[in-house]
Amino acid sequence: MQFSRNMDSLYQKQQQLLARTNVSFKRYMYGKIPWNDRMVVSSVVGDFKIAQYTFEVGGRSKTQEQIKNRPNAFIVKDNIEYGYKNVIPLWAFGLNY
Repeated sequence: MQFSRNMDSLYQKQQQLLARTNVSFKRYMYGKIPWNDRMVVSSVVGDFKIAQYTFEVGGRSKTQEQIKNRPNAFIVKDNIEYGYKNVIPLWAFGLNY
C-alpha cells in the first residue's frame, strides 16, 4: 500500500512539473526535420543526432554543458536572433522547410 501512495505522489509531482515546462520550441524543431530522408536517432548526449551531428534544443538560457567536449555538437536556441560558434537560432531551421 505504501508503494502505491509513493508512486501516486511521484506521478502527481511529474505532472505538475510537466505543466510548468514550456517545450514548444522542441516540438517546433522536431516538426522541421524531414524524418523520412535522414538517419535520425535519439542521443544520450543531446536531444537527437542526424548522421554525425548532435543537436541539443533549448531556450535562450541553454548552456554548452550537456555537449561540451563533443565534436559536431550544436545548441539550437529559441528566442535568439543570431547564431554564433556552435549555437544556431531555432528560427533558422524553419528556412529549411
